[in-house]
Amino acid sequence: MSDLSFWDIWRLLFEQLEPRKETMKEEMRVLASVFYRMAFMVDHHPVDFSGIAKQIVYTSLDEETEISSDIENLGSLFMYQPSESVIDYFYGKIDCGGISFEAFLHYNNLLAWNEDCKYCYRALLKDKPWMGAVGRINNLLTHISVLGYLLGELKPFDIFYKFSSGAGVAPVTSTEIQKITAGLVYS
Repeated sequence: MSDLSFWDIWRLLFEQLEPRKETMKEEMRVLASVFYRMAFMVDHHPVDFSGIAKQIVYTSLDEETEISSDIENLGSLFMYQPSESVIDYFYGKIDCGGISFEAFLHYNNLLAWNEDCKYCYRALLKDKPWMGAVGRINNLLTHISVLGYLLGELKPFDIFYKFSSGAGVAPVTSTEIQKITAGLVYS
């Protein structure tokens, strides 16, 4: 499959759900709660990871050159493990760009990790602390804004304002998430 940007994911959600928004309200509310759980890493579990860490450099011809290969104990890493019942629930309901719904969820999680790595590294370069103020959470909560719009819970101008004032993201508020998920997520 080709790489999907956040824009591609939002477009996919619109294309898949907008024509069926009246018959898929429950599914959109469940999906919003899945993205919420992903944003706050509720379904991430520590997994002991010991293995070989390779340091690889790519040449100008995109050929790999291995610099070193060491056995390291990297300790516990948080792995995303979505609920099987959620995966079963969405089976065949949404075309996720030619990949399974489970792969779609993992792809979104990888994009979220990438955002966190990018902003954490940027903060380190500026010798500033990074506490997750940008990255994973804002991007995944923006997915929920898209679903909120499709559900009729958010007005377009509210989302446009968030995008214009939020550096390209439009995260939902706690009050909005409760409305969009119809109580599946609560404070």
